[in-house]
Amino acid sequence: MSGKFVVFACYWNDMDWLEASLKHLLYWEPDEIYLAEGCWDKKYPERSTDGTREYLREWAKDRPKTYIVDNKQTHKYRENQAHTCNDVLKTSKLTTGDWIMYHASDVFYFKYDIDRYKRYMNIGAFDYPIYSIWNFWDCINKYYPHRTKQAPNLPQRVIKGAKFVPTCQLTIDGKLYYQSTKAKGMKVPTVQFHYEGIRDEERLHQKYDVGDRQSPVKWNNGIKLKKRTKYTGAHPEFAVPVLKQRFFYEEI
Repeated sequence: MSGKFVVFACYWNDMDWLEASLKHLLYWEPDEIYLAEGCWDKKYPERSTDGTREYLREWAKDRPKTYIVDNKQTHKYRENQAHTCNDVLKTSKLTTGDWIMYHASDVFYFKYDIDRYKRYMNIGAFDYPIYSIWNFWDCINKYYPHRTKQAPNLPQRVIKGAKFVPTCQLTIDGKLYYQSTKAKGMKVPTVQFHYEGIRDEERLHQKYDVGDRQSPVKWNNGIKLKKRTKYTGAHPEFAVPVLKQRFFYEEI
């Protein structure tokens, strides 16, 4: 990969997945790491209360070019996401041809898929499959595969006029990244595992209480529970230790 590569990850009360997430982040081998911490919703305390911030500070202490930044609470929930992302984009002083990646705490890839993806780093737009894996309060262990052209959890090339808009999506001159590049979507052989609801119960309630989010079990449109099936394949090695701590691991 040519050019500078910056990764920023946003965390808030994320002790469930924190260790696994940081190991996964390091495997990308970024030049700089920005760890944004805190809640974007003003109805919650501004900083994490489960030890996440302290863990991040200790983890970053002896790592070169690793920085702790604060998630914003100056606007509405989703606007705060965009402001945080754009602060990192500005602070990192990326220029055209560099790379930036937003990393969510509960999103993982297989190591071989990460290596494979790096061979596609020069494309302007892409499609890629997502496996969103949930565990709700009623212990439904299901996944829902879908495709997207917007990949906030994969590296994206910085182009003049690029900025982030809610929710953590890169745009160029006001258009979504994949539209602005005027390139056809390429099917990248990289599967994203999004462990959407595999949390302890308190954190799971918080996840869908912030901003305008709503638990998928309450969704009236879009993804339907009845359309999901059990996932029986392998999981990324980063995620396995966390899954083994959960009583339902053998069922996935």
